[in-house]
Amino acid sequence: MASGMLTRTLAGLGRRLRLPSSAMSSNRAPLCRASYSGLFSDPDEAVVEEDEAQLNKYHEPVVLVTGASRGLGLEFTRQLIVKYPGQVVYGTARNPDASEGLQALKRRHPIRCELATMDVTKEETVEALAKEIHEKYGRLDLIVNCAGILHIPNEIKPETIIEQLEPEAMMRVFEVNALGPVVVAKHFWELLKIGRGTKTGRAGAVIAHISTRASSIKDNTLAAWYGYRGSKTALNMLVKTMAQESMSRRDPVITCLLHPGTVNTALSKPYSANVPKMKLFSCDYAVERLLGIINKVRPEDNGKFTSWDRQEVPW
Repeated sequence: MASGMLTRTLAGLGRRLRLPSSAMSSNRAPLCRASYSGLFSDPDEAVVEEDEAQLNKYHEPVVLVTGASRGLGLEFTRQLIVKYPGQVVYGTARNPDASEGLQALKRRHPIRCELATMDVTKEETVEALAKEIHEKYGRLDLIVNCAGILHIPNEIKPETIIEQLEPEAMMRVFEVNALGPVVVAKHFWELLKIGRGTKTGRAGAVIAHISTRASSIKDNTLAAWYGYRGSKTALNMLVKTMAQESMSRRDPVITCLLHPGTVNTALSKPYSANVPKMKLFSCDYAVERLLGIINKVRPEDNGKFTSWDRQEVPW
């Protein structure tokens, strides 16, 4: 009887402090991150969000975005946090501390926005983050692979003629654009199988890879950009192979390729001067359209390559 009274007392206190139910049912002293100010005054918005997230921490969807420091990756991170309450979103980059956009999101959403250092070309960082998410959340429901390069100032620039091709630079582009996303999938696959997309409304866990129409062999009517085009074409084949394996194993993971259109980002800015205004998209518009596709993918979409306007892109 004494034990029952203690449980009820803890439960009542827990409701006032907004403690997780797991803490109230334990005989150990709970680790509390709640603010005492909530007992005496209206808590600020950040504390409310933190408390609410604590209640659902191990039950709600978890999302991972690569290349989140700027451009499409940053906008995916923002929209996934703002438009889909209740889920945790990992924004990853080689140096998230240097991204003011990510830091601002973290300040605004201290619990639902998780920032992590991950370089898709360094497998040990990918493996380490997979272990962290497994220990902390035990699931993953969506990966958006945005990490990619077309040029790096003073280091890599896209080739306009074959004489400009530099094998070392080209291999680096392939490493980021083609191999990186597959290494990410390798280490997070088991977590995706656990998450299954539960509570997301999707038909399974999803890995969405940002590709480009420039990777299409059928659509290639222009010269140039050997490294970028070739690396994205390689990505397409690797993702198609991944999809075939997922289907043959009957894993609840759908992997797809997306063409965002020409988006006004640092990646495309040096090459978009001649793009008509109505065809140069803002990041928020492009991401909104792509999320509309991601949220409606079905098992039969496994391995498909879809444009922002929902048209299938030819290989």
